[in-house]
Amino acid sequence: MYLFGLDVGTSTVKSCVRTEEGDPVASSRREYGLHHPKPGWSELYPDEVWGQIRAAIRDVVTRIDCREIRAISVAAIGHAIMPVDETGAWLSPLLPFYDTRGQTEAEHLHRLLGGETLLGVTGSSRVQQPLANMIWLRRHRPAVYGRTDKFIGLHEYLVWRLCGTPWIDYSLASCTSLFDLETGQWAPEILDAVEVDRDLLPDVACAGTVVGEVTAEGARATGLARGTCVVVGTHDAHSSALGTGIIDDGLWMEEAGTFEHICACSLQTRGRRLCGAINRTPPIPVVFSGFRTAGSILTWYKDTFAHREIAEATATGQDVYDLLTAKAAQARPGADGLLLLPTFHGGAAGGAVIGLTLHHGQNEFLRALLEGITYEVRVHFDALRAQGVTPREIRAVGGGAKSPFWLQLKADVTQERITVPARQQVGTLGAAILAGIGVDMYRDAVDGVRRTYRGGAVYVPDEHVTGLYDRYYAVYQRLKATLENVSYSPN
Repeated sequence: MYLFGLDVGTSTVKSCVRTEEGDPVASSRREYGLHHPKPGWSELYPDEVWGQIRAAIRDVVTRIDCREIRAISVAAIGHAIMPVDETGAWLSPLLPFYDTRGQTEAEHLHRLLGGETLLGVTGSSRVQQPLANMIWLRRHRPAVYGRTDKFIGLHEYLVWRLCGTPWIDYSLASCTSLFDLETGQWAPEILDAVEVDRDLLPDVACAGTVVGEVTAEGARATGLARGTCVVVGTHDAHSSALGTGIIDDGLWMEEAGTFEHICACSLQTRGRRLCGAINRTPPIPVVFSGFRTAGSILTWYKDTFAHREIAEATATGQDVYDLLTAKAAQARPGADGLLLLPTFHGGAAGGAVIGLTLHHGQNEFLRALLEGITYEVRVHFDALRAQGVTPREIRAVGGGAKSPFWLQLKADVTQERITVPARQQVGTLGAAILAGIGVDMYRDAVDGVRRTYRGGAVYVPDEHVTGLYDRYYAVYQRLKATLENVSYSPN
């Protein structure tokens, strides 16, 4: 019997059918577009996303007997929201984490609720974008708000399309500023204060809980067998942490995808529980960190400047990112003095490139790009260490873990041993583990990890360059501190 995990990100869906031991049987990857109709606006079109998800599911179920799939679960991006009507039809595009149209509403809500109240109830002192954008829609799209039956994210949308009812887990609910982490319920005091009806929100269950079966309509849309168990999934970062085996003290995950996600399991801190709550699993204390622009900067470079490399990759069948990292590897450590600040998402002065001269070329720029992202990874590693969170093993996953050059760079800059799990696509693996918990193939998350996780290659810091990177890192820290106090806007 098989388990099916879906990993739905900002621009990509990955699907994978696995055995009970975690071995992949069939997998697929499909892409969709993130649209930017105005400055500061970002949108995903659910029909486009759903079409690619359907294709990714069909890609794999047509290669096996779909009746052998015991259960399916979904990992999906958090901090995203869209309104749907009572049939599940979307009334407005999905607004992901990148969308900042609700900034004014967020500031008003913070004054209304207070940072201490938010922190005490929701675990975060700031207003999360789903709530801010919900209020933005109420103010600026009242007709849409009036027709809304539910506000949901991609995870809940997919569960709805599969089994007919939207469900959300604790981790995704905690991304809304409307969820009480202590009670595991929507927070009535916040709902009343912001005048949002509880009925506009989906029901909550802990990850790894069966909430329905694939309906006849869901089966027609996807090719899954009718009656396949649908299990509540979780935030994609939490699913990746589970698939990376972050369940024991001192284990860290470093995931370089569109975003940079860092997850550390630590018994020395109060930490948040992995996935908020996992069915039948004792609390796993973890601390999350990260930043918005990691692999997305390399994608930006590819789309903006790498037309020649794209053409070469198309002609030769190579991966364009392999071509780009190979060029970065040709430059010397430190990129001949070129430094890049990877805050390309905006804020203060935004991203920056410092030290550029006529001597520098494409290779140095690409190396500075990867080094800049890696310096920021070290910033977050250092912040965790300052909290008393000490790594015993750091496991690297995500798109960045495909590059031996970048993996060695991370070891050299952070001065930590970096392990690469033998099984990548950890988001789909984490979702498959949750599916298995739901149908009793695993006793709990610990059992699921112990039966599926496999270690792989190890990258050790090169003492010949660690001193050099220490000096550049000190310059990077000064540069970052200086530019964080610079406010620049071309408007």
